[in-house]
Amino acid sequence: MAKLKTYQLKEWPVTESFFDKLLLPKDTDKNIKIEVLQLTIGEENAAILKQIQTVKIWFGTTQARLPFFVSFN
Repeated sequence: MAKLKTYQLKEWPVTESFFDKLLLPKDTDKNIKIEVLQLTIGEENAAILKQIQTVKIWFGTTQARLPFFVSFN
């Protein structure tokens, strides 16, 4: 009806993909905080804390959780 030759579609709100949520934060300040936390409480405890934070983020959504976490190094 507007007789446009080109157009673009944008979806709102912009959401992160599942794989983007799995990656480490790209913000340098957050990466520095993670490194300091690992040095303070140890890498193993920092990994456990990160798992707890991940579960908190996904709270309220439908989940099928396994009784363990998989990590790739």
